Amino acid sequence: MDILGRKVLEQKENSTQINIEGLNKGIYQLITSEGKSYTSKFIKE
Repeated sequence: MDILGRKVLEQKENSTQINIEGLNKGIYQLITSEGKSYTSKFIKE
């Protein structure tokens, strides 16, 4: 999700990597729910 709460990318397959090349520069929040919920923020420069 972007900083405004809009979903910008969804990945349904099990993977330890996420391709963020297509995202614009900005602040994002990563949310996972594979058994356990996990949230993290990151900045793409």
